[in-house]
Amino acid sequence: MNILVIHGPNLNLLGEREPEIYGRTTLTELNKKITEYARPRKVKVRIFQSNHEGKIIDLRRFKDQVKEVIAGLECGVLIEGFKDIQPDDEIEIFEKIEIKQTL
Repeated sequence: MNILVIHGPNLNLLGEREPEIYGRTTLTELNKKITEYARPRKVKVRIFQSNHEGKIIDLRRFKDQVKEVIAGLECGVLIEGFKDIQPDDEIEIFEKIEIKQTL
């Protein structure tokens, strides 16, 4: 199994910027933990970090452009600003929900 990890904008500052909020673990340390976790499981991991705030601009199932794909089914995806997806890479998509703190 191959997994592609795409770190988004500003994660290169992890451990440096506001460590009291985001922690002291650096991106290099995080990548090492990911790799060490994957190795005994025989998972190949490719890690990429970009400060580009692009978006997924195309999702296809066979030749049809679609808005969603049922979990477990294959699809094609085009990510703005990133062109190095390889066969058998896996992409996990999630929704980021921001909850504002209140006192």
